[in-house]
Amino acid sequence: MQQQRNSNKPNLTVDTNNNEYRSPTSSTPTGVRGSRDLRSPGMPKSPVAQTVAIPDFITQTDANGNATTPRSAQAIAGARDSKVASPVTKSIVRSKRTDGNDSDSSSKDLMEESCDTFVDSFRMMCCCLSSSDIENSNKASPRLKSKETQESDDNVETKNLNQISPPKLLGAIHPSDTGKKCLVLDLDETLVHSSFRAVEGADFVIPVKIEDVVHFVYVAKRPGVDEFLLEMSKHYEIVIYTASLNKYADPLLDLLDIHKVIRYRLFRESCVFYEGNYVKDLSVLDRDISSSIIIDNSPNSYLFHPENAIDCSSFIDDPRDRELDQIGSFLVGIKDAKDVRGLAPQWRDWPVVSPIEEGDELMGR
Repeated sequence: MQQQRNSNKPNLTVDTNNNEYRSPTSSTPTGVRGSRDLRSPGMPKSPVAQTVAIPDFITQTDANGNATTPRSAQAIAGARDSKVASPVTKSIVRSKRTDGNDSDSSSKDLMEESCDTFVDSFRMMCCCLSSSDIENSNKASPRLKSKETQESDDNVETKNLNQISPPKLLGAIHPSDTGKKCLVLDLDETLVHSSFRAVEGADFVIPVKIEDVVHFVYVAKRPGVDEFLLEMSKHYEIVIYTASLNKYADPLLDLLDIHKVIRYRLFRESCVFYEGNYVKDLSVLDRDISSSIIIDNSPNSYLFHPENAIDCSSFIDDPRDRELDQIGSFLVGIKDAKDVRGLAPQWRDWPVVSPIEEGDELMGR
């Protein structure tokens, strides 16, 4: 009887290539699930997703403000070679850090590199002079100089080099913003959160074409951002300063700025690439530092001016987030303060904040 039951079973063999049991009289078609797949035998196999590198035109951060977007070696090399790390800007940045008794050897090396670059450029300019120009210059000045005269000339040259002004990123102040402080706003994880994955309820979908490949970016607005931008524009000059590329950020800001209150937009090329981070240097904005505030969720973004920073939390996808309400209330309250440095980081304690200098009075307390 046992032998009879066994004879009724189909004679199955194992296909070692596909790990499937097949009858010698029938085979499983290519691309179809075999009989070993108990959930859906005979159904088409799931396609294997190809690994695609995430483009780095967005500078995203995690909940702690640390960069999460993979940065390719090509992108990092491009940032180092681009104008975002110009010799003049880097020299100013390094001097700021050394003022704070920072003895970091890497900063020192970068300072020397900046100086070398500037000297090389100066020498190249000299090489472009014709021989007749050099002759005339020699005839017009004494061939030999005394030690005192040489030292005096060196001091004057050094003074002139120190007085070289850094590049200014912003234009003239709009008449409507006269007398207002400058409010510098980050974009990603501060005002919005973007994702390459389809997000239910996304406010915008931005198509971005990179090397003939179109990437769709799904954008969610931070709760209260529309009201925040409109209210802040009444008291501040609004500037967007993002480390993302303009091919993504520009069309996004066109959709986000429904009230048309953003005066200037600065993108990655306006950042300083420093120690692996895109830093937003307020000193090159051509605005008074004592009247400039930056709002950013990433501490690396305001490395050079932490005393001017409102360190907001990272917005990812919390629909109950109302942090912009607290920040807005604080900004309205300090809009007439004489100096915002050291005052901006106290935003969480509003309305109980301490003036930095004795005698300063804050409006709205």
